[in-house]
Amino acid sequence: MDIPVSIILLTKNSSQTVHACLDSIKEIATEIIVVDDGSTDQTLSIAKGFQAKIFTKKLESFGEQKQFALDQTSSEWVFLIDSDEQAPLELSREIKDILTENPSFSAYRIPRKNYYFGQWLRFGGKYPDYQVRLFKKKCCSFSKELVHEKINCNGKIGALKSAILHDSYPDMETWFNKLKLFVKFKSELLLKDGVKPSIFNLIRFSILRPLTRFLRRYIFKLGFLDGLPGLLACIHDALTEILSYFILHQKSKLGS
Repeated sequence: MDIPVSIILLTKNSSQTVHACLDSIKEIATEIIVVDDGSTDQTLSIAKGFQAKIFTKKLESFGEQKQFALDQTSSEWVFLIDSDEQAPLELSREIKDILTENPSFSAYRIPRKNYYFGQWLRFGGKYPDYQVRLFKKKCCSFSKELVHEKINCNGKIGALKSAILHDSYPDMETWFNKLKLFVKFKSELLLKDGVKPSIFNLIRFSILRPLTRFLRRYIFKLGFLDGLPGLLACIHDALTEILSYFILHQKSKLGS
């Protein structure tokens, strides 16, 4: 007997990827909860075609948005997927098998294959990139971070073997758009944490942190073995640090 599973999914102008995403989880989905941040493309009409329950909510933070989605679910088990991800058939089958066997874990980490410009990144810390994505609703909740939120789990966490496929940066437009989004949230985090413009913080956030992060991923975690896509992935991480501090500096000047 199939165990009911609720799918939660956040969207914002995701029409290029959301159909493949929703189609990939139809084997395990009992209900689909979509929380949309004001899409103006075909995202919602595509979601309706999969009988998704759609809620519209402005994205203030990823943690709060996902917690809102979780609160709308009705199944004991929940599977979280992003609109630019897919759950291949072997993963869906593994999930069904695990849940049928009366699992002893409250949540499961799932490996994720990240693709940059069509290439799977095997190095630079991008794989196996385990993510808690399958969990019991009553045992888990989302932290409230603006970005890079975590799932807090009251119970033991296991791991699955099959991977989620993440087409994170299919083109340069997406690369730039995500950079702008991450910079926006990161700068707000710096402001919230009370970081002030200074020579010390200029060196820390514009030189030391981005350089350390780049070298760790590109050199020590062998990101260079992924070629140009691997380089762009590491540059993206470093630029997020630099530009976030720049935005903080600009806001501080406007507020002074």
